[in-house]
Amino acid sequence: MNRFAENPAAVLIVNDDQVQLDLLRDLLEPEGYRTFLALSARRALEITAAVRMDIIISDVVMPEMNGMELCRQLKRDSHTSGIPILLVSAVR
Repeated sequence: MNRFAENPAAVLIVNDDQVQLDLLRDLLEPEGYRTFLALSARRALEITAAVRMDIIISDVVMPEMNGMELCRQLKRDSHTSGIPILLVSAVR
């Protein structure tokens, strides 16, 4: 039985690379997580304004607004300041 069947944890994945978004979604959803995907930090801010997240996994290097700035903005907002944020980056 799925451990989150009645109350799945909500995970927001933020990355400007669709392949990376799909990969993380494909890893997390079978484990029972409810995933939301954002191709930009601005889209992530829109989603967090509408849906309460349990955790955010964000790429660091993104155009327009990077993951560090996204983190700063989320921590400044009382509605999102308590959400744990995992910043990830790939070595290119």
